[in-house]
Amino acid sequence: HPHYPGNPTPNFLSVHRVTVLCGHESEVFICVWNPTYDLLASGSDDSTARIWNL
Repeated sequence: HPHYPGNPTPNFLSVHRVTVLCGHESEVFICVWNPTYDLLASGSDDSTARIWNL
């Protein structure tokens, strides 16, 4: 994926908040969906990983 310095949301992306997941105590630095998009794994600077059942 290309990097867009100074423009984190290029025009071709539509960004809107769907939900807020609470649980990490620090910044989340990675999120990955499973192949069927019903689980989300997140990793945080609080040294935890979480699995979210969506």
